[in-house]
Amino acid sequence: MAALTDLALRLRLQRNRLLEQDAFGTEEPIIEPEALPLPQFDHEFDYEQRRAGELIEALDHALRSENWPPPAAASGGDGAGGNYVYGLIPRRAPMRQIVRGFLQPVRYVPLVESVPENVALFLRIMLPGGDDGLEREEHGGVKWHFHYIDVHHRRSDVILSFDTRWKIVEPAKGLDRLRPLFVERHAHGKSKFTAQPGRWETAKRTSMYEICSRDLHKGVEHFRCAKNGSDAVWPRHATLTPHASSQLNAGRTAGSGKGKKNGR
Repeated sequence: MAALTDLALRLRLQRNRLLEQDAFGTEEPIIEPEALPLPQFDHEFDYEQRRAGELIEALDHALRSENWPPPAAASGGDGAGGNYVYGLIPRRAPMRQIVRGFLQPVRYVPLVESVPENVALFLRIMLPGGDDGLEREEHGGVKWHFHYIDVHHRRSDVILSFDTRWKIVEPAKGLDRLRPLFVERHAHGKSKFTAQPGRWETAKRTSMYEICSRDLHKGVEHFRCAKNGSDAVWPRHATLTPHASSQLNAGRTAGSGKGKKNGR
Protein backbone atom coordinates (compact mmCIF):
# COMPACT_ATOMS: atom_id res chain seq x y z
CA MET A 1 0.00 0.00 0.00
CA ALA A 2 2.91 2.36 0.72
CA ALA A 3 4.09 2.04 -2.88
CA LEU A 4 0.60 2.87 -4.15
CA THR A 5 0.36 5.92 -1.94
CA ASP A 6 3.81 7.07 -3.05
CA LEU A 7 2.81 6.97 -6.72
CA ALA A 8 -0.36 8.94 -5.99
CA LEU A 9 1.49 11.55 -3.95
CA ARG A 10 4.09 12.00 -6.70
CA LEU A 11 1.26 12.68 -9.11
CA ARG A 12 -0.26 15.23 -6.74
CA LEU A 13 3.12 16.92 -6.20
CA GLN A 14 3.61 17.28 -9.95
CA ARG A 15 0.21 18.93 -10.33
CA ASN A 16 0.77 21.26 -7.39
CA ARG A 17 4.19 22.29 -8.72
CA LEU A 18 2.74 23.28 -12.08
CA LEU A 19 -0.11 25.22 -10.46
CA GLU A 20 2.35 27.05 -8.20
CA GLN A 21 4.54 27.93 -11.16
CA ASP A 22 1.55 29.51 -12.84
CA ALA A 23 0.42 31.35 -9.73
CA PHE A 24 3.74 32.62 -8.44
CA GLY A 25 5.96 32.78 -11.51
CA THR A 26 8.31 35.77 -11.27
CA GLU A 27 9.28 35.98 -14.91
CA GLU A 28 8.49 39.12 -16.86
CA PRO A 29 5.20 38.77 -18.75
CA ILE A 30 5.52 37.77 -22.38
CA ILE A 31 3.82 40.21 -24.72
CA GLU A 32 3.47 39.25 -28.36
CA PRO A 33 5.70 41.42 -30.59
CA GLU A 34 3.28 41.03 -33.49
CA ALA A 35 -0.04 39.35 -34.24
CA LEU A 36 0.62 35.68 -33.47
CA PRO A 37 -1.78 32.77 -34.00
CA LEU A 38 -2.88 30.69 -31.03
CA PRO A 39 -0.25 27.99 -30.41
CA GLN A 40 -1.14 24.47 -31.44
CA PHE A 41 1.70 22.63 -29.72
CA ASP A 42 3.15 22.88 -26.22
CA HIS A 43 6.36 20.85 -26.11
CA GLU A 44 7.13 21.79 -22.50
CA PHE A 45 3.74 20.57 -21.31
CA ASP A 46 3.96 17.45 -23.48
CA TYR A 47 6.86 16.37 -21.28
CA GLU A 48 4.81 16.93 -18.11
CA GLN A 49 1.91 14.96 -19.57
CA ARG A 50 4.20 12.03 -20.36
CA ARG A 51 5.53 12.00 -16.79
CA ALA A 52 2.03 12.10 -15.31
CA GLY A 53 0.84 9.43 -17.73
CA GLU A 54 3.66 7.15 -16.61
CA LEU A 55 2.63 7.62 -12.97
CA ILE A 56 -1.00 6.84 -13.75
CA GLU A 57 0.04 3.77 -15.75
CA ALA A 58 2.28 2.54 -12.92
CA LEU A 59 -0.48 3.12 -10.38
CA ASP A 60 -2.99 1.28 -12.57
CA HIS A 61 -0.61 -1.67 -12.96
CA ALA A 62 0.15 -1.81 -9.23
CA LEU A 63 -3.54 -1.71 -8.30
CA ARG A 64 -4.29 -4.59 -10.66
CA SER A 65 -1.33 -6.59 -9.38
CA GLU A 66 -2.61 -6.26 -5.82
CA ASN A 67 -6.20 -7.01 -6.86
CA TRP A 68 -7.30 -3.62 -5.51
CA PRO A 69 -9.95 -2.52 -4.61
CA PRO A 70 -11.19 -4.84 -1.90
CA PRO A 71 -14.84 -5.89 -2.39
CA ALA A 72 -16.11 -3.53 0.33
CA ALA A 73 -14.51 -0.53 -1.36
CA ALA A 74 -15.74 -1.55 -4.77
CA SER A 75 -19.33 -1.98 -3.61
CA GLY A 76 -19.24 1.33 -1.80
CA GLY A 77 -18.11 3.33 -4.82
CA ASP A 78 -20.18 6.19 -6.14
CA GLY A 79 -19.42 5.86 -9.82
CA ALA A 80 -16.22 7.87 -9.52
CA GLY A 81 -14.56 6.05 -12.38
CA GLY A 82 -15.17 6.53 -16.02
CA ASN A 83 -14.42 9.53 -18.18
CA TYR A 84 -12.18 11.33 -15.72
CA VAL A 85 -9.19 13.54 -16.44
CA TYR A 86 -6.56 14.60 -13.93
CA GLY A 87 -4.91 17.93 -13.22
CA LEU A 88 -6.30 20.83 -15.26
CA ILE A 89 -3.33 23.18 -15.70
CA PRO A 90 -3.60 26.68 -17.23
CA ARG A 91 -1.50 27.11 -20.36
CA ARG A 92 -1.04 30.71 -21.43
CA ALA A 93 -0.21 32.27 -24.77
CA PRO A 94 1.62 35.63 -25.03
CA MET A 95 -0.41 38.62 -23.89
CA ARG A 96 -2.16 40.70 -26.55
CA GLN A 97 -2.38 44.47 -26.15
CA ILE A 98 -5.75 46.23 -26.05
CA VAL A 99 -6.86 49.73 -25.04
CA ARG A 100 -5.29 50.34 -21.61
CA GLY A 101 -4.51 46.74 -20.87
CA PHE A 102 -3.98 43.25 -22.21
CA LEU A 103 -5.84 40.05 -22.96
CA GLN A 104 -4.12 36.72 -22.49
CA PRO A 105 -5.39 33.61 -24.28
CA VAL A 106 -5.63 30.77 -21.76
CA ARG A 107 -6.81 27.19 -21.84
CA TYR A 108 -6.84 24.52 -19.15
CA VAL A 109 -5.18 21.30 -20.27
CA PRO A 110 -5.30 18.02 -18.28
CA LEU A 111 -2.09 16.36 -17.19
CA VAL A 112 -3.77 13.01 -17.86
CA GLU A 113 -6.57 12.88 -20.42
CA SER A 114 -8.03 9.53 -19.35
CA VAL A 115 -7.86 8.12 -15.81
CA PRO A 116 -8.68 4.40 -15.39
CA GLU A 117 -11.64 3.64 -13.16
CA ASN A 118 -9.65 1.84 -10.48
CA VAL A 119 -7.13 4.71 -10.26
CA ALA A 120 -9.92 7.29 -9.90
CA LEU A 121 -11.50 5.17 -7.17
CA PHE A 122 -8.18 4.79 -5.34
CA LEU A 123 -7.52 8.53 -5.41
CA ARG A 124 -11.00 9.33 -4.17
CA ILE A 125 -11.31 6.94 -1.23
CA MET A 126 -7.73 6.18 -0.11
CA LEU A 127 -6.10 9.62 0.01
CA PRO A 128 -7.23 12.63 2.07
CA GLY A 129 -8.56 15.05 -0.50
CA GLY A 130 -7.48 12.61 -3.18
CA ASP A 131 -10.23 13.60 -5.57
CA ASP A 132 -8.76 17.09 -5.74
CA GLY A 133 -7.49 17.22 -9.30
CA LEU A 134 -9.98 14.76 -10.77
CA GLU A 135 -12.45 16.30 -13.21
CA ARG A 136 -15.16 14.91 -15.43
CA GLU A 137 -14.09 14.99 -19.06
CA GLU A 138 -16.92 17.38 -19.88
CA HIS A 139 -15.08 20.01 -17.81
CA GLY A 140 -14.91 22.44 -20.73
CA GLY A 141 -11.13 22.65 -20.60
CA VAL A 142 -8.67 22.51 -23.49
CA LYS A 143 -10.56 25.40 -25.07
CA TRP A 144 -9.37 28.97 -25.40
CA HIS A 145 -10.76 31.93 -23.50
CA PHE A 146 -9.17 35.24 -22.53
CA HIS A 147 -8.03 36.64 -19.18
CA TYR A 148 -8.22 40.40 -18.76
CA ILE A 149 -4.98 41.98 -17.48
CA ASP A 150 -4.51 45.67 -16.74
CA VAL A 151 -1.79 47.96 -18.01
CA HIS A 152 0.34 47.11 -14.95
CA HIS A 153 0.27 43.40 -15.88
CA ARG A 154 -2.02 42.51 -12.97
CA ARG A 155 -4.43 39.61 -13.47
CA SER A 156 -8.08 40.54 -12.99
CA ASP A 157 -11.00 38.47 -11.74
CA VAL A 158 -12.81 38.35 -15.11
CA ILE A 159 -12.46 36.30 -18.28
CA LEU A 160 -13.86 36.78 -21.77
CA SER A 161 -15.50 34.03 -23.81
CA PHE A 162 -17.52 33.80 -27.00
CA ASP A 163 -21.08 32.63 -27.38
CA THR A 164 -20.15 29.44 -29.21
CA ARG A 165 -23.80 28.41 -29.56
CA TRP A 166 -24.65 31.56 -31.55
CA LYS A 167 -25.75 31.11 -35.15
CA ILE A 168 -26.21 33.96 -37.59
CA VAL A 169 -29.79 34.58 -38.63
CA GLU A 170 -30.25 35.95 -42.11
CA PRO A 171 -30.83 38.64 -43.09
CA ALA A 172 -28.29 40.20 -40.74
CA LYS A 173 -26.36 43.42 -41.06
CA GLY A 174 -23.66 45.26 -39.17
CA LEU A 175 -23.14 44.13 -35.59
CA ASP A 176 -25.73 41.37 -35.98
CA ARG A 177 -23.17 39.48 -38.08
CA LEU A 178 -20.64 39.33 -35.22
CA ARG A 179 -20.32 36.35 -32.89
CA PRO A 180 -21.00 37.89 -29.44
CA LEU A 181 -18.26 38.15 -26.82
CA PHE A 182 -19.08 38.01 -23.09
CA VAL A 183 -17.35 38.69 -19.77
CA GLU A 184 -17.83 36.80 -16.50
CA ARG A 185 -16.33 36.69 -13.04
CA HIS A 186 -13.64 34.08 -12.62
CA ALA A 187 -13.75 32.15 -9.34
CA HIS A 188 -10.01 32.08 -9.03
CA GLY A 189 -7.63 32.88 -6.18
CA LYS A 190 -4.91 34.32 -8.40
CA SER A 191 -6.51 37.63 -9.38
CA LYS A 192 -4.77 40.81 -8.26
CA PHE A 193 -7.60 43.30 -8.70
CA THR A 194 -11.35 43.52 -9.31
CA ALA A 195 -12.24 44.58 -12.83
CA GLN A 196 -15.17 46.88 -13.61
CA PRO A 197 -16.59 45.70 -16.97
CA GLY A 198 -19.60 47.97 -16.62
CA ARG A 199 -17.29 50.95 -16.98
CA TRP A 200 -15.57 49.79 -20.15
CA GLU A 201 -16.16 52.30 -22.91
CA THR A 202 -16.77 51.48 -26.57
CA ALA A 203 -13.12 51.90 -27.60
CA LYS A 204 -11.98 49.33 -25.03
CA ARG A 205 -14.78 46.89 -25.87
CA THR A 206 -14.13 47.00 -29.61
CA SER A 207 -10.38 46.55 -29.09
CA MET A 208 -11.13 43.49 -26.95
CA TYR A 209 -13.39 42.09 -29.63
CA GLU A 210 -10.79 42.67 -32.34
CA ILE A 211 -8.16 40.76 -30.36
CA CYS A 212 -10.42 37.88 -29.32
CA SER A 213 -11.95 37.36 -32.77
CA ARG A 214 -8.59 37.20 -34.48
CA ASP A 215 -8.54 33.40 -34.35
CA LEU A 216 -12.20 32.57 -34.91
CA HIS A 217 -11.31 31.31 -38.37
CA LYS A 218 -9.77 28.28 -36.61
CA GLY A 219 -13.28 27.11 -35.75
CA VAL A 220 -15.55 27.96 -32.85
CA GLU A 221 -15.07 24.44 -31.46
CA HIS A 222 -11.65 25.57 -30.19
CA PHE A 223 -13.19 28.18 -27.89
CA ARG A 224 -14.89 27.93 -24.51
CA CYS A 225 -18.52 29.04 -24.38
CA ALA A 226 -19.52 31.89 -22.07
CA LYS A 227 -21.40 30.82 -18.96
CA ASN A 228 -24.94 31.70 -17.99
CA GLY A 229 -25.08 35.08 -16.30
CA SER A 230 -22.24 36.54 -18.37
CA ASP A 231 -22.51 40.14 -19.56
CA ALA A 232 -22.08 41.23 -23.15
CA VAL A 233 -18.81 42.89 -24.13
CA TRP A 234 -19.49 43.35 -27.84
CA PRO A 235 -21.95 43.80 -29.41
CA ARG A 236 -23.30 45.47 -26.28
CA HIS A 237 -26.91 44.45 -26.93
CA ALA A 238 -26.08 40.73 -27.29
CA THR A 239 -27.76 38.03 -25.20
CA LEU A 240 -26.25 34.60 -24.60
CA THR A 241 -27.80 31.81 -26.68
CA PRO A 242 -29.49 29.31 -24.31
CA HIS A 243 -28.21 25.77 -24.25
CA ALA A 244 -30.39 23.36 -26.21
CA SER A 245 -31.20 21.40 -23.04
CA SER A 246 -32.38 24.60 -21.33
CA GLN A 247 -34.72 25.37 -24.19
CA LEU A 248 -36.08 21.81 -24.10
CA ASN A 249 -36.69 21.96 -20.35
CA ALA A 250 -38.35 25.35 -20.70
CA GLY A 251 -40.66 23.92 -23.35
CA ARG A 252 -41.59 20.98 -21.14
CA THR A 253 -42.29 23.26 -18.19
CA ALA A 254 -44.45 25.54 -20.29
CA GLY A 255 -46.28 22.55 -21.71
CA SER A 256 -47.01 21.04 -18.32
CA GLY A 257 -48.25 24.39 -17.04
CA LYS A 258 -50.61 24.72 -19.95
CA GLY A 259 -51.93 21.27 -19.35
CA LYS A 260 -52.68 22.04 -15.72
CA LYS A 261 -54.50 25.21 -16.66
CA ASN A 262 -56.68 23.41 -19.20
CA GLY A 263 -57.45 20.73 -16.69
CA ARG A 264 -59.01 23.14 -14.23
